[in-house]
Amino acid sequence: MINLVISFIWFIATVFLHIALHRLLENRGVSNFKTILLFPLGFIVNILFLFNIQNTTTVNRNFWNLPLPINASILYGLLSWFYIIYFASSYFGEISPSARIILLLQEKGTLPADIIKAQFTDHELVEKRLEDLINGQFIDKKNGRYVIASKAKLMVKIIDIYRWMLGGDSGG
Repeated sequence: MINLVISFIWFIATVFLHIALHRLLENRGVSNFKTILLFPLGFIVNILFLFNIQNTTTVNRNFWNLPLPINASILYGLLSWFYIIYFASSYFGEISPSARIILLLQEKGTLPADIIKAQFTDHELVEKRLEDLINGQFIDKKNGRYVIASKAKLMVKIIDIYRWMLGGDSGG
C-alpha cells in the first residue's frame, strides 16, 4: 500500500516540476512541449525506487508495507498518461468551443442556437487555430495546402488511442 502512496506523491512532484520547468521556459520566451518528457523519466525513477523499497522491506508485512510496486507503477503511468493528454489538449490554445458554450449557458441560463452561433467567428474557429498550429510547428503550409508536421504525428497517435479508449470520436 505504501508503494501506491509513494507513486501518487511522486506523480504530484513530477507535475509540479513539469509546471515549474514549463513556466521557466515560457518566461524566457521558449515554448517547449518537450517538458512532457519528465513523465517517462519520472516513471523510470518511480519503478527503480519502488523495487528498491521492495528489496529492503521484507520483514513485518502488514497492510501498509505490502509490496505493490507493479500496481503502483501502473498507477503512476496512468496518472501521467491522463495528465499528458490533458496538458496536450490545452497546449494547442485557448478554451475549446464546447467549453465556451457550456460556460456561456452557465452564465446566461438558456439561449437560442442563433445567439450561441453568433459568439463564434470563422477567424476564431478556423483561421486562428491554423495560425496557432503553424506557430507551434504542428502543421506546415506548403503550396497553399496544410500538412501535419512530424512533431505532431506522435501526439496524433496518442490522441487517437485516447479517443479509442473512450469509445469513439469526441469533438472539441
